Amino acid sequence: MQYGVSYESALWRMRSLNLVSEMDRATLSIASPISIAKSLGVNPQNLKNPFVIPIEKNPIERLPIDYLKLSISSFKKGRISKGKLAEYLEVNLDDLDSFLDNQEIPLLRL
Repeated sequence: MQYGVSYESALWRMRSLNLVSEMDRATLSIASPISIAKSLGVNPQNLKNPFVIPIEKNPIERLPIDYLKLSISSFKKGRISKGKLAEYLEVNLDDLDSFLDNQEIPLLRL
């Protein structure tokens, strides 16, 4: 997320610019960025590689605050499921509860 957008957002942007077909976008969205890197011969653990961007575990360290607020607000209002929120925040369900309960994030309490 070097440019502040998710992998999925980048795919949709490439689709809207007609840089990839809908079939290619759908295919790429199934694969994870790490698996794509590995298929290209890039070691995702090699932090010296300029194409590898470390992903912090905590979403607040890597996602825009407005995006976090909107996602969490949508979840609390029942507009999206817990699974969808986890997908948007790019965390697993196990980590989601501890993230939502984190008292050190007053900006996210709605």
